[in-house]
Amino acid sequence: MNLSSLLFFMFSFLLSGDAIFYIKDSLFTTNNLFDKFSQRDWEGQSYTQKTKVLDQYINQELALIEASQIGLAKDPYINVKTKKRKEEQMVRFGFEWFSCFPSLSNKDLSFGQDKIVKEYKIKLILISHKNSTSRGKSKRTKQEALLLAQSISKNSTSLKAFDSLMVLFSEDPSLKKNKGYLGWYGWGSLMKQFDDKIFIQNKGETTKPIDTSVGYVVLFLEKERASRYASLNKKQLKDVVVDASIRRLPVETKRTLYEVFKKKTLDSLNVKYNYSYLKKIIKHYQHENNKRKVSGQYKTDVVVALEDFNNIGVVCTVSGEGYGLKWFLNKFKNIPFSKRPKLDNIEAVIASLDDVILRSVVVDLFNKNLLFNNYVYSLRNNESITSLLFNEYYKYIISTAKSPDSTDVVGYYNNNKTSKYLVEPSITLREIKVSTVSLADSLYSLIKKGVPFEAVAADFSLTNPGEGGLVGPIEESSFKNYYNMTKNLNAKEVSGIYNNNDNTYSFVYLLEKKDSSFKPLNLVYKKIESLLKKEYQDEAKSNSLFNLPIKHNVKRCSFLNYKYLEEHSQPDSSTFNGYYYSNNNHEYIIKETLVDSVSYDFVLKKNYKGFWVYILGDSIIKSQPSNVVANLKPNINKHLFITNE
Repeated sequence: MNLSSLLFFMFSFLLSGDAIFYIKDSLFTTNNLFDKFSQRDWEGQSYTQKTKVLDQYINQELALIEASQIGLAKDPYINVKTKKRKEEQMVRFGFEWFSCFPSLSNKDLSFGQDKIVKEYKIKLILISHKNSTSRGKSKRTKQEALLLAQSISKNSTSLKAFDSLMVLFSEDPSLKKNKGYLGWYGWGSLMKQFDDKIFIQNKGETTKPIDTSVGYVVLFLEKERASRYASLNKKQLKDVVVDASIRRLPVETKRTLYEVFKKKTLDSLNVKYNYSYLKKIIKHYQHENNKRKVSGQYKTDVVVALEDFNNIGVVCTVSGEGYGLKWFLNKFKNIPFSKRPKLDNIEAVIASLDDVILRSVVVDLFNKNLLFNNYVYSLRNNESITSLLFNEYYKYIISTAKSPDSTDVVGYYNNNKTSKYLVEPSITLREIKVSTVSLADSLYSLIKKGVPFEAVAADFSLTNPGEGGLVGPIEESSFKNYYNMTKNLNAKEVSGIYNNNDNTYSFVYLLEKKDSSFKPLNLVYKKIESLLKKEYQDEAKSNSLFNLPIKHNVKRCSFLNYKYLEEHSQPDSSTFNGYYYSNNNHEYIIKETLVDSVSYDFVLKKNYKGFWVYILGDSIIKSQPSNVVANLKPNINKHLFITNE
């Protein structure tokens, strides 16, 4: 490989992001990951959290491959759901685009396209004032705060100078924790007022003061790196910049722009409604709605309620062309059930029909303007369909899981009889409880003379007099006092009088004593069957997750392990969850890591010819200044690791 080819390879590799894993020969990088998971959120995650995200990402990609191979993507039922999702994405994206895009400045868009390819690591100084919302705000006026912030900006000619002024003046409540670092930010990730000040500066420079609700902010651009958008072409960059510009418009501004677009569009279509026909539709809908309420259904689907409405008529005219109810109902079917309208009155009906007409117009405009080629829309639509197929794949796995038969249920019952289905010994009795010992003696005498226990308890007992003092059936573990009173009794015998230690006195009549037993199988059969079905489904999912990486030859590039070790590689670090030892020449840190579902010990060897080097076992391949290639195992592809000199 000549020098130019090598440089091209290295440049392409850096632009495409860090390698994460292979599925067969397809490489997935951090840029692929950040299309699905926020890079800022990712960088704020712990090692454990990142591992879970990465595992989920790999599982999702594998599930998609499986869904395609078993034909789920061509299933008619799933095709209908896919079509609905695509239309919903088109409508949502199109509404924002057609209502907001015309309001964006070409100058701002051009500026964004130029700046979005890089990002800065930023430090912050906050100067509060008495009108700011910052915690621990000062008593200075806003003008005094501005003058101080301007002075700081002017005198922060280096990182050292900025840090000195930060220690003296910054009123950021998180200063001790974050040392003034705001983090890595690219164009479009902050409010426009920040972008306009940050991205006219270069690395190593300080911004002019930025007025915010918490006070004046001065920023120092400490480091610069290529953003994840650096590898995009001009059209893709424009799509990203337009989307970011729309997303950070104030909510009220977007709502106003939407209403303007809506009115302009409907006016241009000259929409006219047939009010007498709409009243008939509402009457029928309300009749169906009331019928469902009587049967306990409180959510009436407008499509179901109106499908049998046979009164033919024109709902409205659009550009002079008539549209009937069936046309609108077919459009409602493509709207998610939870978002379908309730037709309670004429205003609600017209608002709902206006939205249906607008949705249809937006879809037409979307196709005419070829927005399906928009980079951001493609990402969102792919993610939506990916999510659908991922869920459908696991539904398929669950549906094809083994179902428990009677042998399974009986086996489970027998194996768990003692631990789950044992019924403890129990007693049923009647109690006469009174507040004085003399009354207890008198009533006890009546019982001995043959007066029915139940009748006396009904007249005098403090315990359940309405049912003749009935207690039980009860178990010993919960009512030991009653068991003590009846342990020497047979059925239909009366105990002696007991002092309850709460200023009451009792004696009881034992009705029944049952030994321990097991719940009959027929009473727990359905419950066991459901439990086993859930177990088999979970097992099927687990087996799928375990087998798919092997089936599709997943190779992890140990991206996370490298990043983690890079941050936690000091011998005295108490935060590193691994093992440290040293010999005369080198210091080692060992971390057990999973690669291709097999556990290995990765060793980070410090100061090997001035570079960080990964080894597996005793295998070391000499490092080059830009990378280290390690043979993880003969049957595993070589992996690329960027080293930290």
